[in-house]
Parts: sequence; structure tokens; C-alpha cells
Amino acid sequence: MFSQRAASLTLSHRISHRIPRCIHPTHVTAFRHFDFPPHSFTRHHMHRWNSQKLDLNPARQTVKTTTPSVQEVSANPNRSSPQEPKMEVVSISDLKRIGRDELAEQLLKTKSQETAAEGSVGAAKPEKIAIVDVRDSDYIGGHLLGCLHRPSSTFSTRLDSLIEELKDHDKVVFHCALSQQRGPSAALKYVREKKALEARKRVASSEEDELLFKNVGKKVDQEVYVLDGGFVEWQQKYGGDERLTEGWRKEIWEEY
Repeated sequence: MFSQRAASLTLSHRISHRIPRCIHPTHVTAFRHFDFPPHSFTRHHMHRWNSQKLDLNPARQTVKTTTPSVQEVSANPNRSSPQEPKMEVVSISDLKRIGRDELAEQLLKTKSQETAAEGSVGAAKPEKIAIVDVRDSDYIGGHLLGCLHRPSSTFSTRLDSLIEELKDHDKVVFHCALSQQRGPSAALKYVREKKALEARKRVASSEEDELLFKNVGKKVDQEVYVLDGGFVEWQQKYGGDERLTEGWRKEIWEEY
């Protein structure tokens, strides 16, 4: 009797790919992948199978699905999480650029706000801007006041500590001598690593969050820029401005 039912089921499945309405949704998968009916099938199921054909096309067949519970996920750790985020692809062309005049204006504005905040209670906190200089042996002749020197040759090895150091900053500006290669490359590495850590942090448990992702920046919407023209163009206009530049040596830059 069973072999007869199986043969009938196989023939019907291969020809029409249809199922009866009364079949439980959990049996739909079995019909799509196996030639034999589930053991739970009754004579009524088989009768309905042979007498009433319905479309098995998954695009037309509506099967109710539910989000797995916490217990189900815990019981099956290999099950893929529906909340697993997709990684955002960032390229050099996606990086923002900032000109020397705009940056100088923002830095002076920030200094002014910091001075005002020191003398009053409840004043608005000034915007925090970090400058990261990735020049290597050419880190001579001056630099932006208060910048962080992170040579491109060792930048990748110190990236995690940099993300931690800048986690509370609103804006981060990268530059090298001309901001044509090393500066943009460092900015891209920073953005990609920060976004990757933030993505993993969103799906981590509280214990993992504390142990593994405590160094992830709090500023999820942190803006990252590359200084147009690098320090070469910057010093041409602001090299002698001690409010913005320190260690500037005019004789070195007379060649440019």
C-alpha cells in the first residue's frame, strides 16, 4: 500500500508540482525535495493529493513564516541570524574632501567656542575635530596644530587604537603631503574598519559588546574627510599662522 501511494505521489509531484490545500505548511518542503510523503500523512491526505491539485510554485504558494525565537536560536547556534547586517562597501570616491579655507574656519571657530565654554556654565560643547597626519619621513617643516602623527608605514597596525582615541570626535580629517595617495588610503582604511566594527557591535550580545567592542567609536555618524592639497597647500596660506600651524619652517617650503 505504501509503495503504491509513493508511486502515485511521485508521478503527481513530477508532473504537476501541486499540493492540496489541507496539507500543513511544514510538509511543503518535503514535497519539494523528497519523493515520499511524510509518515504523518493519513489516508485523507493521500486522497486529497490525488483528487485536488494546487500550485506548488513558491512564488504563488503563501506559507506563513515566523521569526525564530531566542530559544530556537540558542538551541541551534549554527542557524544564520536574520539580523546579520550587510557590509557597506566604501571606496575612495565615497570619501569627502575639505578645502584648507573651510578647515581653517572650522578650527578657529572651535577654538573660539572652547574659550567661551571655559568661562561659562552650561555653554554648548564645541565640535571636536581631529587632524591625522600620515606623512612618513617627510613629516618636517611644520604640521597642523594639535594633529595626530600616524605614519602611513605603520598606520594599519595602529588602526584599532586610533579608532578608540577618536571615538568621541565629530569630524576626522586625514592628510599627507599632497593628499593624493597616503591620506586618502588611510582615511579609507579607517572608515572601513570603523564600519565593520560597528556592524559587528550591533549584533553582538552584551557580554561580547563589553569584551570585544568596547573600543568602537560612539560617534556612529562621525564625519571623515581628506584635506585637499595636503599640508603642501595648507602651509602656503596658513603656515605662518600660529593659531593653526606649529613648527613651520619657511626656508624648507621656499622650494615649492
